[in-house]
Amino acid sequence: MAQATGKPLLVDFFADWCAACKELDESTFSDPAVRQTVVDRFVPLKVDATEETEEVSRLEEKYGVPGLPTVLMMACNEPKPVESQCAVPQSGPGRISGYVPPAEMIERMRSVE
Repeated sequence: MAQATGKPLLVDFFADWCAACKELDESTFSDPAVRQTVVDRFVPLKVDATEETEEVSRLEEKYGVPGLPTVLMMACNEPKPVESQCAVPQSGPGRISGYVPPAEMIERMRSVE
């Protein structure tokens, strides 16, 4: 889907038991300006890590998720399966670990092409 739209993916790794994840959802992702920026610039995807399944563990390892919440903004511009062709950020504005306020989230999202 990201390839069809030409938009990068915004992948949110979260869990129901994670206090910082709830704060990120309730404060940052619920902010109208953040929501609009996500709609305009990204294909959003949420990875529910509430239960540590084999698939969740595989994704966390593949994308280097150190803890929750982790938000990755990945450019996916080639017509190949997402897992083999997305540019996974190792650092910088496209990789967020922990809570960030709405203004910082918008700034980081706007810096990702």
